[in-house]
Amino acid sequence: MKLSNFLVSSSAFALTYAASPSIWFTGDNRISGQIIKQTQKWNIPGDKVTGYYYGTQFFFSGTNEIGYYGPQPRPEGTTNHLAFSVFGYGPYSDHPNCSKSADGGPGVSCAIDFPWEYGKNYTTEVARTAQNDTDGSNRWTGTLIDDETGQRVVIGEYWTPQNYSLLTTGGNTFDELYTWEPTESKPCIPQNTYIGFYPVYHLTDGSTFTASIDNFANLNVLGDACARAANESNQQAYTIPGGFVFSNGVLNVEYEGHVKPL
Repeated sequence: MKLSNFLVSSSAFALTYAASPSIWFTGDNRISGQIIKQTQKWNIPGDKVTGYYYGTQFFFSGTNEIGYYGPQPRPEGTTNHLAFSVFGYGPYSDHPNCSKSADGGPGVSCAIDFPWEYGKNYTTEVARTAQNDTDGSNRWTGTLIDDETGQRVVIGEYWTPQNYSLLTTGGNTFDELYTWEPTESKPCIPQNTYIGFYPVYHLTDGSTFTASIDNFANLNVLGDACARAANESNQQAYTIPGGFVFSNGVLNVEYEGHVKPL
């Protein structure tokens, strides 16, 4: 079933998460602070592009601080990218893939360039992999899993202080066009598709909780040249069994050769 059509910001410069279309997931406050692992399956079937971040946001129950993880496609001839981060004061990391700060503020950012393949199923895992009984801190490891081979690739890891506690349910996946500038020949957003599945939460008692779509945000923002010409969205969101699809640049074939950027 088609859920909604939506537009991206008309800004010619970097777009922020705050203006990005996103899908929020169901939560259950009864198990908040009992989650030690979150997994999410995904697939990007399209051609190589640059500029999109398909990020999933998760929350720490003690502080309501957030973390992100997700893939970032790269153009032909370069290696694709994976990100894993946490915000707030207190987290730290000595992992070689990680650095201090997150989006210019407090936190930790981890990333790797890795040749994940288009049209292939992967799972991103965020898991508590160690704990310090002395100070109550927890180590969180972000891992990419190849669903076909079982290969595991560590994106990075960081420690959070005791007050962060464990994870909550809920969160969202967002479709962020973080770097794009329209040109005369390409006045509309790049075509790309992301298939995401609902996150699965693993609790301390060994049980699991699978999310579903709760609601949408930022679905009706003024769009690019193709969207303005058509007076409708140049992005779409659909449900599929167990998940959802973000589809970008759906109007480009019809309109891009006949419109110009502002």
